Amino acid sequence: AVGVLHTLAVLQTYQADLLKDLDKGQGLSPDEVAELCCTTDLALRATKQAATTMG
Repeated sequence: AVGVLHTLAVLQTYQADLLKDLDKGQGLSPDEVAELCCTTDLALRATKQAATTMG
């Protein structure tokens, strides 16, 4: 469970950086949008796994 929480923290930090770039009006490239979708998916999977592990 600790590993999952660490992974979530890393993914959420990365997501925040991408969203900060978007908020600054710089926009996101198609690759960055795909990356954001991928990290969101991984974060959701990790959350589901953590919930399953904790019962």
